[in-house]
Amino acid sequence: MPSEENLPDLWLLETKHLLLELDRVREAILRIPKNNKTRKPVKSAVDYMWDLRQRIFELATLKTQIQRSWSDRQKKSAPTKQPAARAAKTGAGL
Repeated sequence: MPSEENLPDLWLLETKHLLLELDRVREAILRIPKNNKTRKPVKSAVDYMWDLRQRIFELATLKTQIQRSWSDRQKKSAPTKQPAARAAKTGAGL
């Protein structure tokens, strides 16, 4: 078992990769042979995986929207550069 230091930082994994891994796990769960004992647990596991996938997707979308919003605000609030006006104020143009 790898030490805790060697584990990847989960926040660094790309969301797309994480969603694909969840889909892979869901598909593996669906391949479990079904009988009277496994039917309900398998259905529950698939439902939990689908719910988790949707939540991660929604959180990633929300994060993207927030980042865009902050970026847009930053662009709007950033002062525009006016080199000629600065030169006039400092006397550099004389």
